[in-house]
Amino acid sequence: MVRINVEDQKDTVWKLNGIKPFNEEMTFYYDESGNCRKFYLTDNGFNDPEAIKGDFVLAGIAHNGKSYEIDLVSLHEALEYKEGQKELKFKHLYHNSADFVSFMGGVKERQNF
Repeated sequence: MVRINVEDQKDTVWKLNGIKPFNEEMTFYYDESGNCRKFYLTDNGFNDPEAIKGDFVLAGIAHNGKSYEIDLVSLHEALEYKEGQKELKFKHLYHNSADFVSFMGGVKERQNF
């Protein structure tokens, strides 16, 4: 787990952009998405010349405060998380929806926790 001094980051943003920092206490959980599997430099440039053109998205969730109690068994059941599954991807949640918008419309119906 990487810990970042948020106050230093807020001060930098304020100084560079004039965006006033907020003081709410929050916890963020995030992951990158849309990036190539492995990206590294070689003697001739990048291992995949097309990788530099790809999208990189940092996505996640946040909640107020420092901690949040969660019932992992119920969460895994609600997400239909399979034993041995290494990570949760959107394709595991898609439930044969026609597109993302229709998926989001059906989320409320599938919630059971």
